[in-house]
Amino acid sequence: MEGQYTTVDWLESLKQRGMSLGVEKTKQALESLIGNLSNLPRTIHVAGSNGKGTLCSYLSSHLCSKGNNVTLFTSPHLFDYRERVRVNGKPISQDRLEELLSPIRSYDDQNGGSLTFFEVGFIASCLESIDNGGFLILETGLGGRLDATRAVPAELCILTSLSIEHSEVLGNTIEEIAFEKAMISRPKATLLTPIYSESIRKVIAKVVQNCSRKELGEEIAACTWIECESQNYNVTELLEKACEVLGVEKSDVPASMDDTRWPCRGEFIETSFGPKLFLDSAHNPSGMKYMFDTYFNELRLQLENQFSNCKIIFGTSPQVDMDSFVRPVQELVQTLPVEELILSMPNTGRYPGVNPIELKKYEWGIEKITCLDDISEIKDMISSSNQLIICTGSIYMLGELVNASGLLDDDFLTIHQDYRSKNNDTS
Repeated sequence: MEGQYTTVDWLESLKQRGMSLGVEKTKQALESLIGNLSNLPRTIHVAGSNGKGTLCSYLSSHLCSKGNNVTLFTSPHLFDYRERVRVNGKPISQDRLEELLSPIRSYDDQNGGSLTFFEVGFIASCLESIDNGGFLILETGLGGRLDATRAVPAELCILTSLSIEHSEVLGNTIEEIAFEKAMISRPKATLLTPIYSESIRKVIAKVVQNCSRKELGEEIAACTWIECESQNYNVTELLEKACEVLGVEKSDVPASMDDTRWPCRGEFIETSFGPKLFLDSAHNPSGMKYMFDTYFNELRLQLENQFSNCKIIFGTSPQVDMDSFVRPVQELVQTLPVEELILSMPNTGRYPGVNPIELKKYEWGIEKITCLDDISEIKDMISSSNQLIICTGSIYMLGELVNASGLLDDDFLTIHQDYRSKNNDTS
């Protein structure tokens, strides 16, 4: 009906509410909508500076391959809010999303209209998991201690890599950040981590002695802390130890990882309209540096063996340390045979994108720089080229690019097959 304020409109309007840290409001909403939070399925909670979404996707794939229903909550989404709630690897349908949002919206209307864009997605995933059973996997939004995802019980908590990020909220030192993230620990649960530096280990050792939260009504108790054995961050080892804690067969974890794709995170895509795309998103300087360190040699080899040159597309949301965020892209431009640098910006994220004119002020060391306010115009600019297009920066911008290229559909957004039943209806 014309003029009707739809559920989708309501959801979009929540962006204006911004961010709200704290767990009590979310817990109250969940208890009103679900009842006792012990009704939730077995829950795994993952936090970290980088790699947490990838770890969650691998866990979902492996647990599903063992015959379990798996509800997965991640953020941000690439292009479609439905991606935040996946069941057995596939985003829920639009109809199902609206079904889940309806009682959340009613609760929000009746209780002062304070739930945020992020909190609504998290609550929706919890409601969905009640119907599915099996496992619920939660990716932390920001930090851990005050993140909405901390409001529910979890039997296994996992930390990935740690780096300085969101200092205005999490603190200025790696030890302060480690504390915030380690506080996803629950009493009598298990915390699984890589081996960190001694200063971080001291922080975690103190946290696990008593990680109870009075505002959540948790009993005072310790958390079991398990460290990996590898000195370097090893996602395979984290997954295998997670399986040990959960009582799940671990021998074919590498096969589950191979069967998983995490869209726009370090992937090469052949297109029907000409170029080959390399897509990798990053939201902080350490993530951008990881992109450079991990994929530079592969990009260089592809350029030596298949393409004479490349274009680089880069755009970002605001950064606390923009210089450090931009530096790996500058290195790409200055060390690879780059024909053109295209600077753009995300238009669908929670925060306004950085104007490409501002990005152009950096020293790039290349003559041909194009500034593009709307990435949806990109297909015509690259469709005739038989070359490698390197796309990095904001995940929202990459989602807009993939959509503009005609590649975005539910198959693209599905991260692994539904091993339980190919005919299973996740809607």
